[in-house]
Amino acid sequence: MKVHGIEKTTVRLTVILPDNYGRVQRLYDYGTWFKLEEEVITDVDKLASLVTDIKRRSGKLIDTNEYIDDDDFKEKRSLSYELII
Repeated sequence: MKVHGIEKTTVRLTVILPDNYGRVQRLYDYGTWFKLEEEVITDVDKLASLVTDIKRRSGKLIDTNEYIDDDDFKEKRSLSYELII
């Protein structure tokens, strides 16, 4: 189904815990070209709402990773979700 010429949209959200922020990438496939939009979400309620919406729309958790942050040397966890519309 095309919406405004868009053939497919891929939404990828990576959440960083315990910092409670997320980075969203939206890749719009117009068939002959692509458009990438990126956004950082720091509002915890908006971030939780987006994760819930991705899951509700059959999005999947595609990756988790635990690591030590190079900046503050604290343990972090990333969770990456993907939804293809």
